[in-house]
Amino acid sequence: MNKKRSNPTGIPGVAFEYARTAQSVLIDKLSSQIQFERELGQVVRRKTSEHTAHKVDDLSDEILFSLLMKYPDFGWKIFTEEKGWVVNTAKKVDYKIICDPFCNTTLALKSFRESAVAVCLVDKDNSFVSCAIADLNTRRIFYADQEQVSTFVYENGSWVPYPAKVSDITNLSDAFISLSSLKKKRREAVMNKDIFIKPGQLHCLDGAIFIGRTASGYIDAYLDPYIGQPLYEVPCLEMINRAGGIITDTDGSEFDLAKLIEDLEINPNARYKFIAAATAELHEEICNAL
Repeated sequence: MNKKRSNPTGIPGVAFEYARTAQSVLIDKLSSQIQFERELGQVVRRKTSEHTAHKVDDLSDEILFSLLMKYPDFGWKIFTEEKGWVVNTAKKVDYKIICDPFCNTTLALKSFRESAVAVCLVDKDNSFVSCAIADLNTRRIFYADQEQVSTFVYENGSWVPYPAKVSDITNLSDAFISLSSLKKKRREAVMNKDIFIKPGQLHCLDGAIFIGRTASGYIDAYLDPYIGQPLYEVPCLEMINRAGGIITDTDGSEFDLAKLIEDLEINPNARYKFIAAATAELHEEICNAL
């Protein structure tokens, strides 16, 4: 594989720097499941009737806000799952950050390691700058900016970037897809659909890690077409787009990151129903199977 890619620097590198720093801390904590549960598993507040925040979520938030103190010349507007929108500057906003500080917390506390840290950086006009997804299973970071889409792998004490690209799978029967259907109400929407029957391989969880896996060709599609993901969990879909994939909502409209951020500012509780696939042919087959 070609390694002629550079490590991110400057403002685009903020996404990578946060992902790298949070990953280092969290992978260390996750190295002992019992220690992780005892130290970071405590519920700190209830967000909704179904969802709670845990101490690990706040720890990752603290890493982000501490990092941004290194960039005092810029004004930041930040959305995190735990804090909502926060403006941490008296100056005008130069950049916006949308962060999922610890994706799939509940699964991780049950020892299912589909966890990730996800962050997307846009400018004041909601135009894409960079995004990063830190895998909390192994030392790799999926990353995209205006110049590259890469999978960074930690090798011999340094981060080595490898070019990332979606797979070339065109047939649903050959595809490995992730379809959000873990919970009963989600399964009820898909059990009798071809989308639940025809894929070559089917994974039923969701989360940022599946965005990174699709963008880098480990899986062939990731979709949540019936209920949708919270808006703050999907800005990194832009990575799949830049890696050559196809992303639309369930009405067929192409993924629009700037519009999604605008909608998030209006309604942080809104959801996005989407189909992200490696190829146009596979995307069409998935839509027909829905």
